[in-house]
Amino acid sequence: MSIYAKLLEAPEWKEKRKSIVGRDNNTCVSCGNSNLFDKAVLCKVSRCNVNSEWIVAFIVSSLEHTPYRVFIPVQGNKRPERGSLMLVLPSGRGDGIEIAHLIARKTYTDQDFEIAYLEDRLGKENARFIQAFETYKKNTYTEWKNVKGLQVHHKYYQVGAMPWEYPDGALTTLCWYCHEELHKNSKVPVLDRWGNKIGEYTNCSRCHGAGVFPEFSHVQSGICFRCNGAKYEELLTIN
Repeated sequence: MSIYAKLLEAPEWKEKRKSIVGRDNNTCVSCGNSNLFDKAVLCKVSRCNVNSEWIVAFIVSSLEHTPYRVFIPVQGNKRPERGSLMLVLPSGRGDGIEIAHLIARKTYTDQDFEIAYLEDRLGKENARFIQAFETYKKNTYTEWKNVKGLQVHHKYYQVGAMPWEYPDGALTTLCWYCHEELHKNSKVPVLDRWGNKIGEYTNCSRCHGAGVFPEFSHVQSGICFRCNGAKYEELLTIN
């Protein structure tokens, strides 16, 4: 793990990140979380296994009845109740069961039963039900709290500054889709100690400057194996 990746594990950064995400109402300032919700699959928890590090939730989608497995860190999280709902993003297969990344979760309500009903009706390929579901989903999913998959973006990097020492205005909340697109299409300015621009960082060619792949958080915290969490080509030699 690179020095920069280790700094992002520091309690000072975790506290700063929490404050920025809270300031932005737990919402991506670019897409309003729509990139997460539009691609998410509604699932119901069937059972859970717990070890010292992970809560492994086995879930089934309400539409296609596809089984998924979700890894949730034990620290700071409660074991999901059987029958509770999860919004997840499928990310790949592991041991024959597709792995999904948690977006949000909550207990079942009457409205959620209606969502599941509308999803089941989609199988009939009826345009009226599809339109009703999309409208209902837009109005309901966005009310879910504690959305996962949000990252805090540094608008610039400054020589000598720790990740948590930047002013709030230099930090913004993005979902990982928008964060990746931003890094793919732009470079991050680098400032000297006095605030003068002295260059730009080049994004890692594999993770595009994200440093991690959230959908694989159960494997060494999802760190990019190419840059070891350093994010930028210029920092690859700094260990």
